[in-house]
Amino acid sequence: PYEYGLGNQTVTQMLSDAGYAVAHFGKWHIGKQKAAPGAPVYGISTFVETHATLNRCIRAVGLGSDERLFSAAIAWISSLQKVDETRPFYVNLWPHTAHDPVFSCQIKQSWNGIR
Repeated sequence: PYEYGLGNQTVTQMLSDAGYAVAHFGKWHIGKQKAAPGAPVYGISTFVETHATLNRCIRAVGLGSDERLFSAAIAWISSLQKVDETRPFYVNLWPHTAHDPVFSCQIKQSWNGIR
């Protein structure tokens, strides 16, 4: 939430303070105003989002952006395990799939030409 406030500790801050590697992949609903703090304020060291609401991040764009988010999260976990397989981690993954219907390719293709 945009009005959450910096005085309140988030789960990502608590986990980061406890030694977890913390990453966020996907939508960002903490704040999009220019004065909104970036991910590091919330204890997030790796940040990949799908919209250009923050200029302090990597963007996953194009068709299949959720797939790119999941792939990026898996790659991040794999890279962590190569460095220290005992370090705990937390992945905050907020895809867009929840906002859009998911259909098989066959069903979508059957709609061609329908307006």
